[in-house]
Amino acid sequence: MIRLRSTRRPDEVSTRRVEAFSDGVFAIAATILVLDLTTSDFGTISSSADLWHAIVGNSSVVISFLISFLLICLLWMLHSASFEYVERVDSTALWLNTGRLLAVVLIPFTTTIANQYEDVALGRMALPINFLFALIMSAAQVWYLTSPKRSLTEEGYDERRRRDSRSGAVSALSVGVVVVAASPWLGSIAFAGFLFTPLVDRLARRVLGGVSPAEEQPGARG
Repeated sequence: MIRLRSTRRPDEVSTRRVEAFSDGVFAIAATILVLDLTTSDFGTISSSADLWHAIVGNSSVVISFLISFLLICLLWMLHSASFEYVERVDSTALWLNTGRLLAVVLIPFTTTIANQYEDVALGRMALPINFLFALIMSAAQVWYLTSPKRSLTEEGYDERRRRDSRSGAVSALSVGVVVVAASPWLGSIAFAGFLFTPLVDRLARRVLGGVSPAEEQPGARG
């Protein structure tokens, strides 16, 4: 049961319907991605060899689908984590959430652009730019939700968790900028840059004061 504080403002509501609606949008966007996987370009197939060559010839479409599906899953995980300690939301938080979902529903479209115009620089940048937009909206919402002035989080949400949440948003956003910058030359391969997110996050947490070097040592957390 979600416990609402007595000091709730008129424009504040619980997160139940927000999370339910958001989960639905993520699920639909992930499902729509599969529509790009068709056999319309396979041509005439008369043998297993023909079918294999047709599949290999469309491997770029399959790879784009897998990348975009994983990106949507990653955005969903970030969204779920950002609401883990949120008790209620106000109108501004709802609009920020709308911006996050807009970025999500655009991913199937920008994935199609990447598939059809991979020889054009802007085509290769479409999906990374879309993902960066999602990260911008994600970071904006995380910082807003965790603001101590808003009091939207649970009473047990301490300062360390707040700084850790914010540093995570900043690190993902920083890597997203690098991915967009590299995408004209690397295309979807540029998304491999997110493998370095944990390293960037560790640096961001130190800069923002979320964790000290001593706390990172094994056994430091008890």
